[in-house]
Amino acid sequence: KRDNYVIINLGSKDGVMEDMGIITENGIVGMIVEVSDHYAKAFSFLHSNTNISSKIKRNDATGTLVWEEGDYRIAKLENLPLTTEVIIGDTVMTNGYSFIYPKGIVIGVVDSVIKNQ
Repeated sequence: KRDNYVIINLGSKDGVMEDMGIITENGIVGMIVEVSDHYAKAFSFLHSNTNISSKIKRNDATGTLVWEEGDYRIAKLENLPLTTEVIIGDTVMTNGYSFIYPKGIVIGVVDSVIKNQ
């Protein structure tokens, strides 16, 4: 559901700090927003305050990835230049513009394309 949080059993004594990204072998989970000695609270990727600076791997076109509710497996890549060619199957990854997520983390693949006029 939208605006849920994730609690992890690592805190400041483990080196966790606010604004760190949480990344697993399966991809991005979210971002740390509060830290105590032994625990941390994070926005999940499904939180309305989460957006991820992203790019299309094939052509380096950059945009912002957001989740707009519905299927948790589907997000929307917004703010791409209108001239960008996006093809179903293109890989979407972090672009490194944010200090939260390093460049090159695969987020997903393009499932459909809707071009604004």
